[in-house]
Amino acid sequence: MGKNIKYTGWAFDVYPDKDTSYYQIELEKQLKYGSNFVWIGHNNPGEVTAGKDEPALSYSVYEAYLDRNDPRHSIALSIISAQKRFLNICLEKNIPVVLPIGYQIQMGEKWNQKYPEHLRRGFNGKILNWGGVSASFYSEQYQNDIQRYYKWIKEEWIEPYKKIIILVNLADEPFGGDYSKYAENAFGKIAGLSFQEAANGNIEGKRKLGEFQSNYIVEYAKWSAEAWEKICPEIPCTISFCGHHGREENTMPSIPAIFKTTPQNFQPTFDVYPRDGPCDHPIAESDVSMLLFFLRQIAYLSRHYHKPYWLWTTGNSWGLGQASIDKADLSDCIANQFYAVSTTLENGGLLQGIAVWNYNIRNQGLYDDPNPIIYNPDKLFEKITGILKVLRKELESSESKKYLRNPSFIFYLSRAYSDKIIGSSKQPVWIKSFKFDQMNFIAKEGANLIADDNIDSLISYYQSDNAFPPSNLIFLTDEDEVLSPGDEKSFSEMLRKVNRILLPEKMLTNPNPHLLNNKEILHKIILYPHSPLELTEGFLSTHLSNTSNTKIYKIPLDNITMLYNLSKQDAELEIKELSANFVLYIIARCGTIREKIYGNILTKKEKKPIIKHHEIAFIAQKGDKVFQKLYKFLR
Repeated sequence: MGKNIKYTGWAFDVYPDKDTSYYQIELEKQLKYGSNFVWIGHNNPGEVTAGKDEPALSYSVYEAYLDRNDPRHSIALSIISAQKRFLNICLEKNIPVVLPIGYQIQMGEKWNQKYPEHLRRGFNGKILNWGGVSASFYSEQYQNDIQRYYKWIKEEWIEPYKKIIILVNLADEPFGGDYSKYAENAFGKIAGLSFQEAANGNIEGKRKLGEFQSNYIVEYAKWSAEAWEKICPEIPCTISFCGHHGREENTMPSIPAIFKTTPQNFQPTFDVYPRDGPCDHPIAESDVSMLLFFLRQIAYLSRHYHKPYWLWTTGNSWGLGQASIDKADLSDCIANQFYAVSTTLENGGLLQGIAVWNYNIRNQGLYDDPNPIIYNPDKLFEKITGILKVLRKELESSESKKYLRNPSFIFYLSRAYSDKIIGSSKQPVWIKSFKFDQMNFIAKEGANLIADDNIDSLISYYQSDNAFPPSNLIFLTDEDEVLSPGDEKSFSEMLRKVNRILLPEKMLTNPNPHLLNNKEILHKIILYPHSPLELTEGFLSTHLSNTSNTKIYKIPLDNITMLYNLSKQDAELEIKELSANFVLYIIARCGTIREKIYGNILTKKEKKPIIKHHEIAFIAQKGDKVFQKLYKFLR
């Protein structure tokens, strides 16, 4: 599709009961307002069901389509027919498409009944059901069947539509671990232990078990991408991972491992809605703080490991909570697009595209929402599509490196520590090792950061990029952390460079007594007791914060700074002296400018400007070319 072309558009569901004219009209509308691709919705759950909210391709659809005697055959036929009608329109108009072909590791009810021993299970032996039952990807039966399905996808879908298909989404939202016998066989080959022996054994056994479970979905992604590449090397693939697990846990799957260990044909996708949850859940500050941490982390990982990636941003009730008591508005939607791109640019992430979730999904979509919405759908669509087009051009620009910012914080997310927790828990999902919701002050100060689980990787990043050393090292681990000889050297080098170091108390004694002998770093160290899960926001902000203002998020992009209020109350803007070259634009909840103040006048005002709950503001240098383009959609 061309060199350095980036993509922005909408996720769009294809329904069998919609006619061709509907798709033609909606696609033309999206192109008119600035979209340059479409991301087709996935089959959630991975079953063949008439009238479902999210119909698309999956293994069960393929299975029912091939068997004319299957009672689901006519439903599968209608789903496939609709997908082809839609793709034919995209082919005619030359619209790039992302094609989803699966949901989680779900094979469908018929397959599950035929092969019950091949399903994912918990430590207690019970079949796991997270919005549907999944196969164990280590099962040879699964692997043989899914590869046969991939070959059908190549012949039936890629060959006729290869001109427009830019990416294949192999699965949506796989997460967690697996204690099935097939997973245990794979674990035994790696660790020489059974699950029972590892879980009930020493710390090392627990760590091996935790590492295996944390990497389960990573290994699934790796295996799937390699299987796809053998069948269809010309089209890259993705898996759309659940951003909720990414920001809440970061370990199941391991986010760094997704970027480090998957092959080059694999480009991960993450949903990055301000609130990733049901429509009756409002956006909370902790949601956005964790999200800003996550966005900066994946941008760093992408650049450091040379891995392109994709994002889903919000454009409907799933991210804007229209059934909640504190509904988000168009301002929150604008903010989400802006910080998704700004955090990418400041860490040099190789972001390939953004799909807004979701245009027309039933019972949730921008244009099919049963909730009493507070925004005008047409206005939201036009503004967000146009704003993303502007931001897309910055991603494509040869000058995009001007946005790079040196991180203020390094986060070392200890795998030894998190693997021990996961292995000890015997749980296949929802195991929290770190409290990212305690990072409000870092997010609000607009501090850039990087986060990885390998000390050498963090050191090599700075050596290769010649970046200035950051101010703070946050070492998230516990008293059981033992540094390898190689890590000791890297760790000591890192400690000498930073100004402040947050460490668990017992790391100053055994088993790492060498730290006590380094007088050069002892005065920099801030100690915390026990584990990262006991760290509080108060402790962190007391020792690491540079400001007392905790209400407003500050999110910079070169000569533009976005301010965002989610404090549930009005907030005065604490703005230092500005020259006449800067202008403050306060954007009302409805997404339009309600106040414009020039910098030299702003600093002389007796009363400070007020930004209300859910409002955003921009401080922009007068004449800034990017903001001039954004301004068109904020009037």
